[in-house]
Amino acid sequence: MLVLRKRGAAGAIMPSKQRVNIFLDGAVIEHLKAKAADRGHQTLINEALRQAINVLQQRDNLMGRRHTPSANVAGPVATWRSLSQASWGC
Repeated sequence: MLVLRKRGAAGAIMPSKQRVNIFLDGAVIEHLKAKAADRGHQTLINEALRQAINVLQQRDNLMGRRHTPSANVAGPVATWRSLSQASWGC
């Protein structure tokens, strides 16, 4: 399998990414494309998911819990909503 890696501004090799297929609402995609401009909507999705993971990990650290991805279904949804409102101007 050929893995292409992009180089960052300083010439450092960026970490490789994994291809996934997801289904999103058409309105979500259109909104992301409009907000992303030259960066690309997939980059915006990746950044939002990273932010959501960081928020969950920080919350879990404050509460003295270990991060388990399936431990709280409502948390990621609430986090996603707050990120979408703050980051994308929803």
